[in-house]
This record gives sequence, structure tokens and C-alpha cells, in this order.
Amino acid sequence: MSCVKDAATKEIVTYHLSTSLDMNIVYETLNKLRQALNQEFHPSAILHPDQGFHYIPPLFQNKVKELG
Repeated sequence: MSCVKDAATKEIVTYHLSTSLDMNIVYETLNKLRQALNQEFHPSAILHPDQGFHYIPPLFQNKVKELG
């Protein structure tokens, strides 16, 4: 399971379930986040992962930057 939680409200904004821990789990979570927020991200929003290797690759970093 990969999820995004609003730190202020503690609400789960979006999540993705998978039987695999490959990189698609985080990419799908980002896609769902984009849809859930209609690409309206707060300018000071921070995406802070609590896990390791999924969030380090340059492709993931670039996808986060594309979200704004």
C-alpha cells in the first residue's frame, strides 16, 4: 500500500494497493493524487515519504516536480 496523507487534517488523500512493491506502486499513487486534487497543489505543499528506495529514483523526483 502506498498512500498520501494530509499532515494537517490526518486525512488520507489518496492511496494505491498492489501485490507488488515495484516502482509502479508509487507512480500510480502520484497519478491518483493528481486526479484527487485536480492538480491544485498548495504552493508550500511538501511530499515527505517515510520509506526509502521508492522515493529516490530520478524518475520519481521528476514526476513530483511535474505535479508542482
